[in-house]
Amino acid sequence: MQSPATLREKYLAAHELNGLTVTVIGSPDVKRLGLSGLVLRETKNMFIIKADNNLNVSVPKSGCRFRFYVSGRGACELDGSLLCYAPESRTKKLLKGR
Repeated sequence: MQSPATLREKYLAAHELNGLTVTVIGSPDVKRLGLSGLVLRETKNMFIIKADNNLNVSVPKSGCRFRFYVSGRGACELDGSLLCYAPESRTKKLLKGR
């Protein structure tokens, strides 16, 4: 049986991430650590984040760890490798066999 945290991560990974507030909490590029902002757009391998300084920043999913903030649900951390799918197919892949 999966723990509640694991289940929550699985469902968030299958969720629409555009519009969520995100913070980069792990990255091989130290310049990206701590970057916070709004997910404007995502591709299979990247997030475009409108940073708090009002700049749009591209952040690769692979190799990074993210903390997403969901209104009324708190925060959830996800490894970027779980998100390396085209957004429109991620839901089907992650929730398959539920």
